Amino acid sequence: MLKSSLGAGIPGDANTTPSIGQILMFHRRWWRLSRRKLATVTGISMAQIEKMERGERPVSRENLDTILHALGIHQLFRDEYAELAFQPEIVQKRLLAGENTFPEEHDVAGLDSLNCPAALMAPASGDLLATNDWFDRALPGARQTARRPRA
Repeated sequence: MLKSSLGAGIPGDANTTPSIGQILMFHRRWWRLSRRKLATVTGISMAQIEKMERGERPVSRENLDTILHALGIHQLFRDEYAELAFQPEIVQKRLLAGENTFPEEHDVAGLDSLNCPAALMAPASGDLLATNDWFDRALPGARQTARRPRA
């Protein structure tokens, strides 16, 4: 299951990534928008939106960004959805599985070199992997939620 920008789970079983069409439909329904209303707001035809949601038509980067923007999805989540949508399936599965996502020493050193709050998060799930001291001061206790707390 993929977490949406709303913090809710987008349906999908453990072995498959929700399609970009399922993600679009989830967000459209969350905001209780009909396809007709979304078509009016985006300028994309209702038939095209329906085909994208059903996976019968590929979603272009431009249409994806237009629809997600119209649905009020923050740019960072739009970028992440686009990254997942346009990755080869094997990469999508790896990103969503969360395997081998523990930060390496150079990742932690990179965090520590920043003079502002910073954290590493797992793609798609948003799980906290590591934080720097600035982040810990800004959000006390966050380090305890990281998958592999630093010493």
